[in-house]
Amino acid sequence: PDGALFDETAAAYRRLRLRSESIITSTVTSNAISSLKPYSRVSTWSTLASSTATSLPPSADLSLAMRTLSTNISFLSRALGIAPLRRIMRPLLHPIQNYIWSHVVMSNSFSAAGVAQLASDVDHLCSVVDAALGQAGKPGDSARLLKKLNEGLLLLGLDATRQDSSIASESQEQKRQLGLWEVEKRLFKDNESAREVLTELGIETLTEAEARGVLERRVEVGT
Repeated sequence: PDGALFDETAAAYRRLRLRSESIITSTVTSNAISSLKPYSRVSTWSTLASSTATSLPPSADLSLAMRTLSTNISFLSRALGIAPLRRIMRPLLHPIQNYIWSHVVMSNSFSAAGVAQLASDVDHLCSVVDAALGQAGKPGDSARLLKKLNEGLLLLGLDATRQDSSIASESQEQKRQLGLWEVEKRLFKDNESAREVLTELGIETLTEAEARGVLERRVEVGT
């Protein structure tokens, strides 16, 4: 009887813990997505001018999302243990990735400068999350959870001025740095060719169709 009572108590505690974590995750995710709405309305990605700065500041419209995430995660890091905080982060960051993917990446065209700004924005967002997590996280945790988004940015940011590596007189190391036009040619040739070039680029999560859709968001390819 005592053992059965303990089992029931443990099961009830586990249900309460799961429900509490679910409510926290839902609330924080809703706040984060709402704070990203101004950012999703940015429409200048294709017209941004190139910058010589080595580190780009975050877009002004991203500031609300950065503040919201920092405030919410910092509070949770003080209120929760490391294990529950980590359990909450994955279901929080995946909707953020999906939102930026759908409402920014796949809804706009990008110049090289626009891609650089978006990549910088994602880096700043990851830095805010990692800093707010403190000891509960590890460097680069958030970037690893946004893997699909970062792989999309890798494709979007390919160098359009780089020659086809098959004809460029460069070293073997340089030849592995594929340019936009070589990747575009191989990606759209057929699925086998597409998978080969994605593997060379180290892209693991994007399907061939997703990769083609992303590359078409570059103004040079889309036109």
